[in-house]
Amino acid sequence: MKVKELRELMEELDEDAEIQFSINDGCCGDYLVLELDFSDAILAGLMELRFKAIAGYKSCVQSGATKQADKDYWNRINGTTDK
Repeated sequence: MKVKELRELMEELDEDAEIQFSINDGCCGDYLVLELDFSDAILAGLMELRFKAIAGYKSCVQSGATKQADKDYWNRINGTTDK
């Protein structure tokens, strides 16, 4: 997203309005609210917003297992095997 696009989205908001970051979680309109861990402007060409880890990604071991389970799921759905 470019700064211009973000500004356009925010034009109609009051200065006291809150911004919520979220991601889809499964189906039926469920979502997880992401908590901001930190933000930084890097070299005036990039703004980084980093979020706290969500369930399934809170450690290296857990993250690896989550990624493998996701890969296995999609391989099963698509009828493929990928090792």
